[in-house]
Amino acid sequence: MNDTKNKTKNQVSLAEKEKELEKLAQSERPQVCSINTSVRQKEHLLNVIDRENEQIKQKLSNLSVEKPEVCSIDKNATPQVCEIDTKGAPDVCEINTSYKPTVPGIDTNTEGEINIADTYGINVPVSEEERRKLVELLNKEEKKYTSKATIRVIKNGPYIVEGDLPVYDGAIKINEIGQSIGWDKVRKLKEPKVLALCRCGHSKHMPFCDESHLKEHFDGTCTAKNKPYNEAADIYRGCPGVYLMDEESLCAIVRFCDPHGSCWNLVKSDDTVDIAKEQTFNCASGRLTLIKDNKKVEPELEQEIECIYDTERDVLGPLWVKGGIPVKTDETDYEVRNRQTLCRCGRSYNKPFCDGMHLTCPKLNEEEIEEND
Repeated sequence: MNDTKNKTKNQVSLAEKEKELEKLAQSERPQVCSINTSVRQKEHLLNVIDRENEQIKQKLSNLSVEKPEVCSIDKNATPQVCEIDTKGAPDVCEINTSYKPTVPGIDTNTEGEINIADTYGINVPVSEEERRKLVELLNKEEKKYTSKATIRVIKNGPYIVEGDLPVYDGAIKINEIGQSIGWDKVRKLKEPKVLALCRCGHSKHMPFCDESHLKEHFDGTCTAKNKPYNEAADIYRGCPGVYLMDEESLCAIVRFCDPHGSCWNLVKSDDTVDIAKEQTFNCASGRLTLIKDNKKVEPELEQEIECIYDTERDVLGPLWVKGGIPVKTDETDYEVRNRQTLCRCGRSYNKPFCDGMHLTCPKLNEEEIEEND
């Protein structure tokens, strides 16, 4: 009797489960493919799905409803100042991220904006108004040079030195990594009675002219603009009372502007102004000039000519004209300056002044180097 009841009960239970499975097949639960769909396996599958659903529900209930933090960044913090160590070129550069970069070629008439592509790091020229006022003060204090000697630039020919003017061979003093750190006067030259210095770069008796310019058909046309230095130079602000003047077209590339840090950066600190002054003093062409208390700071130089040998590059450099010696052509009297460099390779695009084109000349051979040592 009991066995019959149990059998009937099991049949009812099985029939109910089949109905549930039919409902399951129509529900949103995932379909199971390629599986034997016998009742027992379907029943087992149902149990597995239920258990997994319970586990998922439990995991979801344990999750925090708070949003995850964003990379532990404090959104209220301001950007930090970027410190770039440019040792070997410009000095340590602190970039103020509040500045807006200027667009090259666009005059914004805004003082103190940073051009990220600026060769001179963090320093930029002062405003035109500030520059104009400073130049007026400099012109009032401008030193007047007197000289018994004159350098005449002969058309397509040499420099003729008139007056008693000593001529020396000199060389750039370098350190162990090739940086320019000073000057060495090698020797005083025996000058001929008529002193003619080579301008074409082809003389076999450097620095004196041997008329090679005639054989080479030298074009010595002077192209330099005779614009006063004070008017042509950019002016950069340094620490209080200090400025740096820079007339880039005069650069002779003797590389004294940054052996101990960039002059444009050094002038910005009281602690490094003296280093900047020393480096500007070594600037043979007079491209760089330090200003302090509205006066130019210039070295005291004897009137003489030094024939530069570039030790690091093994080439003959320009003629360094010192002490305020007038340089003249038949058409032009150039501004008299304390430091000037005259081209003697014949390649300058800023004749009669050097523009560094001697660096494109072939290196001297061992015999020529020995002559200049």
